[in-house]
Order: sequence, then C-alpha cells, then structure tokens
Amino acid sequence: MPVVIRGRDSRVTSVIGVGSVALRPSLLVVDVGTISSYFSANLDALDPKSGLDLDNWEICTQAEADQGGVSPPVRYTQGADCTQSLISPGCVVGGTVNRSLLSPGVHIESGARVEESILFNGVNVGAGAVVRRAIVDKYTRIGAGAVLDGGRDQVPNRDYAKCQLSGMVVVGKQAVIPPGISIGSNVVIEGGVGGEMFSEDVPEGTTVRS
Repeated sequence: MPVVIRGRDSRVTSVIGVGSVALRPSLLVVDVGTISSYFSANLDALDPKSGLDLDNWEICTQAEADQGGVSPPVRYTQGADCTQSLISPGCVVGGTVNRSLLSPGVHIESGARVEESILFNGVNVGAGAVVRRAIVDKYTRIGAGAVLDGGRDQVPNRDYAKCQLSGMVVVGKQAVIPPGISIGSNVVIEGGVGGEMFSEDVPEGTTVRS
C-alpha cells in the first residue's frame, strides 16, 4: 500500500493502475504494506536525512483528544529523559524515551524505558517497564516491570509470517499486559487480550489470543 506524503506546492499529477503514481520530484511515496515497512517509515520521521521534513510539510493527523476538545501540552515529570522522539500533546512522560513516537495521551511512568517504538493513543507504560522495538495499539496497559523485548529476528511468528514482523513486538488495541511479564521478539498480542491470559513469560515467535 503506497502512501503519498505531500509537501508544500506538491501534488499527485496522475495515478496509473495499482501502485504506479506519476508525481512531482518533491513528493515522497512510501510503501507501508507490511508491519516492518510501516515501522521503518514512521521512524524515518526521526531522521533528518530521510527526506521527511515535518517542519515544512502538511500534517493531516488529528492531535485532538479522543473525548473531544484539545489535548493539554506534554508534561515531563522528574526523571524524564527524551531523545530523538516525537511526543504528541496530552502525553505525560516520567521515564526514558529514545527514538520513539508517542501518540496523544500516552503515559510513561517513572523509571519506564521506551526505545524505537510506536505507541498509539492512550497507552500506559507502567513504572520500570521496558518497551523495545514495539508497536502498541490504543489504550493498552503495560504493567509495572513488564518487558517487551523486540529486536531479534530468530524465531519467526508463523501466524503472522506475511506481516514481516522483523523481530518486533506487536500489541493490539486495549490489551492488558500484567506486571513483570517478559515478552520476546516476533510476538503478537492480539487486541483485547486480558491479563488473565498470561500465566508465564511469552517466548519469541508466539501469538497470544483472547
């Protein structure tokens, strides 16, 4: 699925068939047909050499609070440390965030660490938890001291082979990950999974369903 990101004074001039687009030189087209390509395209927004110029290009994403109105400014509490990241309005950060994208309303509690990850609206990362190379959907709660340890691409997830996880951890909407649970690479936690589904740590290449 090609995604067209439009810069100022740029437009698509014609579309021919599927995935074939004629465009002006200043237009950027990114194919995000797999989870790994989607992940890479988002992290490109953190790299000034990628060609994504967010300061001068039109941003179409709505940053308003889900309940209506406008989200409050970002709040950094004591101990917060953020580097090379995009932090949306309404976030509260009390831990460490590195090379990550936080959507509106994300809470990172004290001592938690988020690295090279994409967190959607309303995600809560508990105190001392670690989230590494993960995509976490809306309103998921990650318990204190839990570890989502993406990055190794050794054991494939056969249930989601076509998605090309490339070692990431993917968590669906409104999942609950209990405190202290460790989750390996290439794991998919499907949406709505409750804490009662976790009796032990989750090994690499596993799918957890409700």
